[in-house]
Amino acid sequence: MKFIRSKSFMTCICFIWLAGIISSCGTYYKLGTVSYARDQKLMSEITQENTVVFVHSTDELLQLSNVKIVNNVLEGTLIPINQAELSFFHLIQSKYSHQMYFDQNKVNEARYKAAQEQLKIDTLQLGGDSLNNPGYAWNEHIHQIHLYCKNVVKNEQRISIDLKAIDQVAFFKKTRSAGTIFATVVLGGSLILLILLAIACNCPHVYVQNGDTFEFTNTLFTGALSDKIERFDYKTLQDFYPDNASIFMQIKNEENEKQFTNLLGLKVAYHDPSFEVMTDKNGKLYSISSPTKPIHTVDQENIDQLESIAMDDESYFSFDTRTKNGLVSTLLSFKKPSDASNAKLILNLKNSEWSGYIHQKFLENLGSYQKEWLESNSNKTAEQQQQALKKGGIPLVVYVKKKNKWIEVETIQPVGNVSDQSIVIPIDEKLLTEPTIEIRLQSGFKFWDLDYVAMDFTKQKEFEIQTIQPSFVSGNESNLQALSTNDKSYIATESGSEAISVRFDGIRTNKNRTLFLESKGYYIRSKMETTDPKWMELAKMSRKNGLGRFSQETFLKTMMSIQQLNLTSAANK
Repeated sequence: MKFIRSKSFMTCICFIWLAGIISSCGTYYKLGTVSYARDQKLMSEITQENTVVFVHSTDELLQLSNVKIVNNVLEGTLIPINQAELSFFHLIQSKYSHQMYFDQNKVNEARYKAAQEQLKIDTLQLGGDSLNNPGYAWNEHIHQIHLYCKNVVKNEQRISIDLKAIDQVAFFKKTRSAGTIFATVVLGGSLILLILLAIACNCPHVYVQNGDTFEFTNTLFTGALSDKIERFDYKTLQDFYPDNASIFMQIKNEENEKQFTNLLGLKVAYHDPSFEVMTDKNGKLYSISSPTKPIHTVDQENIDQLESIAMDDESYFSFDTRTKNGLVSTLLSFKKPSDASNAKLILNLKNSEWSGYIHQKFLENLGSYQKEWLESNSNKTAEQQQQALKKGGIPLVVYVKKKNKWIEVETIQPVGNVSDQSIVIPIDEKLLTEPTIEIRLQSGFKFWDLDYVAMDFTKQKEFEIQTIQPSFVSGNESNLQALSTNDKSYIATESGSEAISVRFDGIRTNKNRTLFLESKGYYIRSKMETTDPKWMELAKMSRKNGLGRFSQETFLKTMMSIQQLNLTSAANK
């Protein structure tokens, strides 16, 4: 795998993606679940052309056409399942990170083949009036909407679903057109394949049972790189089957690491569907009733970013503005209400794929000095290690402006790059002294992807919290006790170890619920680099915000390489 990280290989990959983009052959699809402004986003998506709508009810799968929303009721016409589009959905579910690249020619070929098979079965031609016609040409770009609900009302071929009965909404679509990918070839497109191969998201991986398969949904205690900074971690867990009283999952070590899992538990919030429940970084749960958008959002170049972060739609602000010190900020403004005693900032975000690549480059620069560095690092206190992470620009730091001074209110440690995470940050009313609330979010260059920001000022609503310990843990009999308590008893795994199977029972099914996975532990890298240390690069990284600076420099060098390749290619034509 060493060749994958070489400069020549990186340049080659970038060139291949660039060529694919220019010829419009590359298509990037992603499956994403929407939590915020769900109904508005659903309304926006169903009005787009070439949209395929699947409904996953309790005991059947339906496909709808001519979908519309009237008086908070989704209506559509029942049509036969398009097997080609369904096969893409199943394929994306089974993939490691729920994202995949498809050659558009192969996509078209598969759709065409499926259409021909349908012709053979039905012994009729697909006409414009036929229910077998999916509504788009076989070679058109499409995207899918997946609705998960319990109650579906059928009236012959017409289907009606109350929006309140929809438990989950997911979109499976191409995230960027060929033209816009060209403009952001390294910002999130061209290197993702390389990164997934070279440095898949570290820490334990969580696979949750979804029917006959296990779906990769999350990681545990990302960034807890030593026993000194072992920490609790709280992640919202997808509830694939709200009618089930049990959840079965697997915890896998798929990295070159020794992983030590101390505790694994489930928190269940039972609440009225009129509001959502979210967690802060310490596991405290909050009701979110009326999130409000920022009135103004700009980056450090004063460019408007409101469209990127106003909705939960996987359109990210990626902290990629060029700066002198490698730290990148976005500034947010909210109108302060008359009562700000319950102010809560809501962030929907994840770590970027690029941040994992920079971590790998840091280890390569350490080279054979890595072992000594790890030993030296292990002797530092937890506070010293956390300060070192902050000095490098790795966490996301949240500030509030009070009397022209920026006051730090929260430091968010890495959450992983598998899926977006919702985090609530309560803000003391004493800090909110001006008519307009000003927030600054700051991190190292391209270390975070920010999808959605809002504030909620409503009072805490009542809801019930159930804390559940595992009912079953595979392997040694002591494993159940090890994961049930916060103590010095761990389940230790190495790369290639058998997956840890865990089951939680006793979840209520008669109430609307939101699930949170609680974990605690740490991990230590096993693989040691053998190359000579690059002392000059390490000296640069040791500066304040050193990793952020290094990230920016690496990114700009890669962009220059791609631009040069493009110029060379154009000159040779």
